[in-house]
Amino acid sequence: LWNYERFGVPKLAGGRYFFTRNDGTQDQSVLQVSDSVDSPGRVLFDPNSASKDATIALARFEPGPDGKLLAYALSDGGTDWEIRRFRLVDDGADLPDELRRVKFWQVSWAADGSGVYYSRYPARADGHGDDTGRPAVYFHRLGEPQERDALVYAVTDHPTRAPSADITDDGKLLNIIAKSLRFVKEIRPGDSIPRELLDGTSSWTVEPHHRAIASARLSVNLAAWISGEDPGTTEPHVLQKIAEDPRPVPRPPPYP
Repeated sequence: LWNYERFGVPKLAGGRYFFTRNDGTQDQSVLQVSDSVDSPGRVLFDPNSASKDATIALARFEPGPDGKLLAYALSDGGTDWEIRRFRLVDDGADLPDELRRVKFWQVSWAADGSGVYYSRYPARADGHGDDTGRPAVYFHRLGEPQERDALVYAVTDHPTRAPSADITDDGKLLNIIAKSLRFVKEIRPGDSIPRELLDGTSSWTVEPHHRAIASARLSVNLAAWISGEDPGTTEPHVLQKIAEDPRPVPRPPPYP
């Protein structure tokens, strides 16, 4: 079923297209770069040659703003933990920089390409990442050791929030996104970061009525799927009533 050529969605940076390709027989997809949509591209990183048993995979990649540098992450043997590295696109040489104690989140390049924002887990006594702890957002400046990375943002008022960072397309604003936020108003370039985003006042916890509404929504949608009819409602206040009193209610007569 997998023995066919396939491509990943390309990313455009500095006029270059970065994408993954698998010829259908390879254990791991290969990262390629092309200067135009008409060019077949060239290999930028081949994880199949990174180890003898082909267990090293390209977990994620993110080209720099001008397309001259590439941040990429490797995972070995199916582990969630990754090693982030940086490669010169022109000659394929790696910079000495490495980021460890990371997983899941993509890096976000500074607008000037001087470094990346990323989420990093705390260290255990043996130096490995501790995923029982909470990650925090750091900024890594290229050419400096990871130990000198600047702490940008950390959640201190909630045990399960895990922040990540992203730069807006114009590079003017760093958006801090913490999981479990109920509401964050729209932020535009030049605006200050909303207070409720920083102090956690917009956060919420799952209450029993939230679970009841979710259960009612699933029940209504399941009934609609079985019957083939329109569910009629997905409004929270109606679902709340259904959750409080799940007995069937006669449908109103059709309009004359």
